[in-house]
Amino acid sequence: MNPLLKISSGVIATSGVSSTVVYQLTNPFEEDDEEQENQKKKEKEDRSFRKRLREIGRTPAESDEDWSKIQELYDQDYWNEPIPNLPKVSVKNDINLVIKWCEKKLKKNWVPWDMDLVESWCAAPISIAERVSSFPLQDLDTWLDPENRDNEIWKSKVKNYPISDSTLRIKKTVGPDFEWKVVGSDLESVNRKQLMTWCRWAKLQPFQHEKADLFEKYKFWCTKPRPPKPDPRIVPFDEPRLSYAS
Repeated sequence: MNPLLKISSGVIATSGVSSTVVYQLTNPFEEDDEEQENQKKKEKEDRSFRKRLREIGRTPAESDEDWSKIQELYDQDYWNEPIPNLPKVSVKNDINLVIKWCEKKLKKNWVPWDMDLVESWCAAPISIAERVSSFPLQDLDTWLDPENRDNEIWKSKVKNYPISDSTLRIKKTVGPDFEWKVVGSDLESVNRKQLMTWCRWAKLQPFQHEKADLFEKYKFWCTKPRPPKPDPRIVPFDEPRLSYAS
């Protein structure tokens, strides 16, 4: 019998003398197709915060290392209750408060007004440097070199700094390389070295969400638009063409 056919049978007996067997033939692949369709439908209907995080390129926090870093960042946040009703002093003693909040939140249908909060505290921590490539942006060259390819851009930014939006002002960055810290109040003016050093510090800082103050400043002072990728269908003019002459 063909193994691809699923057979179910029913037996009808009369006085133990004769019986009638009824065969029902079904295609097992139909069940597989139906299961796949149901899975696709379920995924299509999933509008959870968890799915939305993945759609924007973030991964939900899972490991102990993730939560330990989130606990540290939570304690450093400007606000006393970064998540409403979860004060820093409580989370410092028990990160499970945030873990449980995220577990519940990630299952709910996502809404725009809570997305920044979820991305900040329920996603695996990453740096600004790791996140920039997700946007149509490219980091400026931050090395003090006469041959710096972005010298003209830096000159323009330094010149325009005093007349730029005051909310984009930066602080002075001090300390040895990769051990910088920002100090004092916002600078009224900057030179190229100050701005470059701040950018080198900022790119190493944690990324929270796109509208976070630090990332807004980083985008404005430390990046340029990423050039579009060349269309592979277009042959550059200087590329030699094949000759079909005989």
